[in-house]
Amino acid sequence: MSMSKKTKSNTPWRNRWFLGLGITLGIGLVTAPAYATPWRIYHNARFGTVADVPAHGFSPEPASQNGDGQTWVSDDGRGQILVFGDLIVTADTVSAYRRETLGYARDDGLDIVYSAAKKNWFAYSGFLGGDIIYEKVVVMTGCNPMIGNHVYFRYPASQKRAYDAIVRHMAATLEGDRNAVMCN
Repeated sequence: MSMSKKTKSNTPWRNRWFLGLGITLGIGLVTAPAYATPWRIYHNARFGTVADVPAHGFSPEPASQNGDGQTWVSDDGRGQILVFGDLIVTADTVSAYRRETLGYARDDGLDIVYSAAKKNWFAYSGFLGGDIIYEKVVVMTGCNPMIGNHVYFRYPASQKRAYDAIVRHMAATLEGDRNAVMCN
């Protein structure tokens, strides 16, 4: 094959080779969680919690016995992702549940540095020792009692860059399914 001949993608083969080499070298320099795609859909029928989870770079723990969610542990054992649902029986509004959740996080020693909220969701992030904690909660207000759908991350602050895209993607895909068994 001539070096000037183009492939079907109109990219010279040598450019694709260099691109492939660059990607391969880049993967070797970045921790595994940064390349945790493609994604799989996690769906919890009991609470209606739905979110994409990494297909690679994390191993699922056995699902909880009570059916409220699941945990994934990073291949290096230093990071953790939880996706779960719960019945909100101690608060009657999203803002009250947010205050309660952030209060518990502070009581656990979390130094909260980010917090955001909209009508039916809230998120927060902070530092707990050398780890970053991030949680987003989407509340299904049409259920009685309300249901909280959560994604929760704990990972070393030193791996922030590797986790940023994972956190962003999972937080964006978190939602509640109104067909949840617990939604009355």
